[in-house]
Amino acid sequence: MNESYICPWNIEDTFLYSYRCRVGDEYTESPLVVPNAKQNSLSINTPILLFILAYGWNIISYYTYLYVRRCKWLTIPNTPIHQKTIADISKNIVHFINAFVCVATMHPSILYVHDNQDAFHRQVVNLGILSSVAFYLYDTVRLFQRFQTANIAYIVHHITTVSWLYYAWIDYYRQLILYAVYLLEYSNFMLYVSYHILKAYPTHKLLQTVSECFQFVWYGYFRTIRLTIHLIAVRGVLFTEVFQSVPMFVMFGILYVMGLYWTYKLYCKCVRLLSVSSKPL
Repeated sequence: MNESYICPWNIEDTFLYSYRCRVGDEYTESPLVVPNAKQNSLSINTPILLFILAYGWNIISYYTYLYVRRCKWLTIPNTPIHQKTIADISKNIVHFINAFVCVATMHPSILYVHDNQDAFHRQVVNLGILSSVAFYLYDTVRLFQRFQTANIAYIVHHITTVSWLYYAWIDYYRQLILYAVYLLEYSNFMLYVSYHILKAYPTHKLLQTVSECFQFVWYGYFRTIRLTIHLIAVRGVLFTEVFQSVPMFVMFGILYVMGLYWTYKLYCKCVRLLSVSSKPL
């Protein structure tokens, strides 16, 4: 593979992002990093840092649980709440925090404009990668500890995402992968909001219906439409280079099909909720 390969698309073509770096009044092309251009390596310090971050997520989970248990506005007013519900709400908040950290550190303004120019912004993205990897490893361990058949899909999702982030860490099509991860995490925001409403306010049926419908629109747009546009924009690189790696092809396929499946599930749920709410009392 030619390591001087220049990515041909730009923001005028896709209206989404650019692999070009702004320098003064002119644009200079930023090469799409190719395999073996390992600017980051898995040094002896990397597993130690991952362990520290994973332990940090464990601490965040613990104190979030305590906070939810003591915080009145997060639960149903004047109503006893089950301990499992508290655990579900706190776990959901921790997942939201992870998504927020991921989106904040992998925002296109950082990922595409600064990542190839500024060492500080590159380290911000690197920290976001390690934080997300630590979270998914931590959550995978928890899923195995409380294993149920329903957890299999989440375990596959977590392992696939960690593998994706590993490739991005070693600069294997870093920006292409991280922008996809950014869209995936961004699409999850309304899932966490709707889940919180469902658990914390189970008697507010109208609020649940509105949040579920908005969740479908939000998730379907970012996880299906925007991600599809992203993949179409980079189809030349995907099919001629990236998908030559079987693991990359499998990982892209798993996460993309999962997104389509959950979009369909949300659509069916919205239709069911709207049909129930439209029935005369």
